[in-house]
Amino acid sequence: AAWDKSSVVRVGQNKLFLVSGIDGERKLLFADKENCLVFALFLNDDHILIRGCKHGNFVVNRQGLKLYKIPAYVFPYFAVNSLGTRFAVYERRRSFLHELGEGSYDKMRVAVHSATDGKKLFEYKFSATNDENINDGQISLSAVGSTLYLNRPTGRISFSVQ
Repeated sequence: AAWDKSSVVRVGQNKLFLVSGIDGERKLLFADKENCLVFALFLNDDHILIRGCKHGNFVVNRQGLKLYKIPAYVFPYFAVNSLGTRFAVYERRRSFLHELGEGSYDKMRVAVHSATDGKKLFEYKFSATNDENINDGQISLSAVGSTLYLNRPTGRISFSVQ
């Protein structure tokens, strides 16, 4: 993950460091005791989304201070608006019966959160069709985050976000 002249670097599978500026100063942001793959995404200059293992999803500032948690979305894809004020989540889940039968993803959800405090601003639940593309990149936000776009087999759907 990168923002301006900073980046988050994963060391091993479970440690995230913030590397800042030209001098490359490193600061430990997060270390998970579990040996699992952690993930980071800059929401804006001072808010970094971290997806840990048992810790779920949460946002820290540049000092590594936890600001807030968000729900532990399953198989998520995240999209951030260009101003860094909001982010969207595209969650792909299957119910138990669909999981056993290798059926479609019947517990899909998109949500939009405020990057400042994590407040959920919008949520839409749906079931994917058997032939629906559920890969990353199926959602996007307008520049100011007031519109969420969702790609579906029938076309692109837009939702107004308050």
